[in-house]
Amino acid sequence: MKKILLAIGVIAILGFVAYLEKPENNYHGFVPDLHVDSTPTIREEIEKEIEEESIEAYAHLEQESTPAMSSVELELVDTYEEDGYMVEKYRKYEVYRNDDGVIVKKEPTSNYEFLKYKIDESSESMGTHN
Repeated sequence: MKKILLAIGVIAILGFVAYLEKPENNYHGFVPDLHVDSTPTIREEIEKEIEEESIEAYAHLEQESTPAMSSVELELVDTYEEDGYMVEKYRKYEVYRNDDGVIVKKEPTSNYEFLKYKIDESSESMGTHN
């Protein structure tokens, strides 16, 4: 008897969850008006024509002005020695590429990265003894 009640309870819960998950039960921030005629009105047709015209008019501008990919790349600017260390200075550039991977635009940023590594003095002294 307990197993039958448990099975009925599980089926009832699954049925309730399935009811809640139906696509027409999803709330997207608006309540549809059920009394609206589904045929397009003149206003909707005009709005659609205006939207299509504006898309056509500005399509070429969007293609030219928005590159497909952008990334940040480092470029070596300077190398110098400081207190027994070799220091490499890199500048960050924002690089824009089109769909073919060709660089369209390269903008330098004000950010720099530094790589500092110790110079091995024993290898330098060995070079001077030869």
